[in-house]
Amino acid sequence: MSLESHLPEVDFSDISCGMETQFQADLHQAWSETGFVSEVNYDPPLMSLGFRPIAQIWADLLDASHEFFALPLEEKMKYTFPELAGQFGYVPHGIEQSGGGLFREFREHFMVGQELAEDHPIALLHSPLGLNFRNKEVSVVPRLIPLAEELGRAREELDLIVYEQVALHHGWPKGKIAQLMVYGNSKVRLHFYPRIEQNILAEENIENVPTLTIQDTQLSAGPLRGVVRAGKHTDIDMSAALFGANRKGLLIFDRQGQPHEYTSLPGCIVNNCGDYIEHMTFRGFHEDGLVDSVYPSSPHAVGLTRETAATDRISVVRFGHPRLRAPVQILDPRYRTPENLMVRPDSCDGVLLYQRLWEIGYGTKADRDKRFRQVLFDAPSDSHLVDKIVAWEAKHGVDRLSRYSRLV
Repeated sequence: MSLESHLPEVDFSDISCGMETQFQADLHQAWSETGFVSEVNYDPPLMSLGFRPIAQIWADLLDASHEFFALPLEEKMKYTFPELAGQFGYVPHGIEQSGGGLFREFREHFMVGQELAEDHPIALLHSPLGLNFRNKEVSVVPRLIPLAEELGRAREELDLIVYEQVALHHGWPKGKIAQLMVYGNSKVRLHFYPRIEQNILAEENIENVPTLTIQDTQLSAGPLRGVVRAGKHTDIDMSAALFGANRKGLLIFDRQGQPHEYTSLPGCIVNNCGDYIEHMTFRGFHEDGLVDSVYPSSPHAVGLTRETAATDRISVVRFGHPRLRAPVQILDPRYRTPENLMVRPDSCDGVLLYQRLWEIGYGTKADRDKRFRQVLFDAPSDSHLVDKIVAWEAKHGVDRLSRYSRLV
């Protein structure tokens, strides 16, 4: 079944036309019912801030991505940073397994972080701990990093609008969530899914995801079962924006667990809610044991068939994260009960992120615990960091975090 004709939609022009409540209602319905929403007419607010149209940035970045992923492996490996758990630079095939033990993911990716001035407080206070890293120029494809940074900056502006509207819909101060996201630990990820050239032995569905069994003598002496491009998973972030893919393959799972095919449409950005917004809107559990959140995190996958395995696929996604120690906690005081806080304790991006990274194959438990200590004991508190950033903005004539802090 295809979602192309009926994926719920939000229109950014509603906001400029004074129809904010329509935007809020559409977003709330989409995220609460399907977890995915298609965004349209987002260029005007971005172009008013000096950005190019998203389609232009994405097309240029897609070309640059093709150039990078076509490089020999030894060249790409110059941009790997194993100590950063896949959060910056190039990650080769065979490391990340986001779908758990049932699936074997066949992909590589390149991750680009936020662009920060050298004297920005986050760079000064987090970088020495290895918690934030300045993007390294890719000399053989010099436009790759600037284009990804440009796309990341544009998406942050849209995210801030989205979270203003989420807060207003719930009767919260306008900056309640948005102020957590300014200068957040967000990343643009370029996925490359190479065509499968090994002998395909079988096709089967695992948890409603089409998979292949292949013979790959480089990775295993025997057949590899459950090969996919991305296993069934949710995103460890506030929300993720899919700008597009050059081939079909995305599966979106509805609240009943049924898969729906989705192929990117021109002029649309697909925005899905992640684990953090589920955490923040948590209310408890249903009688059947399923999570009762206003916005449950949304499972999705990229499956493989003989047909789709015959061609390469590239997708560009921006994962929206708050700052490392910005609070991720249940927001509605009615649901901050002792029982709920036992299963959804107050936390922060640094702890939740590194826990997930360890679960999907990055490093040892000792590596995870080291990061926990750095985040919780060595990195400054978020309130301290906010004070530093607000002072930095005043010095440089910037009004980003300062503006949202005033709206809380």
